[in-house]
Amino acid sequence: MGPAIGMIACSILGLLYCFGWAMLAFVSNGANQPKEISWHGLYYAMVAAFGVSAVIYAAMLFGSVQMIRRRSYGWAVAASILAVAPCNVFTVLSVVFGIWGILVLRKAHVKAAFRQTRA
Repeated sequence: MGPAIGMIACSILGLLYCFGWAMLAFVSNGANQPKEISWHGLYYAMVAAFGVSAVIYAAMLFGSVQMIRRRSYGWAVAASILAVAPCNVFTVLSVVFGIWGILVLRKAHVKAAFRQTRA
């Protein structure tokens, strides 16, 4: 339960961070920037990067909820692996929760709890 709650918190904060930066990118759209430099490439790269990050955080959030509910062992493991991946904003916190989640999910009684819930 502990690692899942930590990963939920990190993924919600990450989603808010991504959406905040995406909104800033949409609002600014290169405004007030020097005309000699083309900002369109950077703009599209930022929107794409934050879009990919939002998808990763959404998957981590879904997997963490599945971990709490003991519904899908595969999603729970995927969420823990995504938390360990260094592609997110809250890497230090999420790595701790991700490693903790992987260690907990490897225990036999935890695997059995997922199987019992599914049956």
